[in-house]
Amino acid sequence: MSDESFIYVIDRLTAEFDNSLPRLAVVDVVHECRVQLCCSPAPALPELVERLARLRLQELTPELPAPLIRPLASPLVGHGVGHGV
Repeated sequence: MSDESFIYVIDRLTAEFDNSLPRLAVVDVVHECRVQLCCSPAPALPELVERLARLRLQELTPELPAPLIRPLASPLVGHGVGHGV
């Protein structure tokens, strides 16, 4: 995970939790998640870190409603897999 990706994740989550948590708390959680997920595939790391960090930050701020997270499209959809083709 590049430092640039790491900063983007921190920026997005800081904005999302702006009124509830200081930026330093977000940085700490994102860093911890980055360390825990270090063996994950590099291309997936930014998204995995962001998702895990968001869950951890939500645990720290239970009074906030969970943001709507759009589901990821399956890479197999539209390629004949699972459609009897």
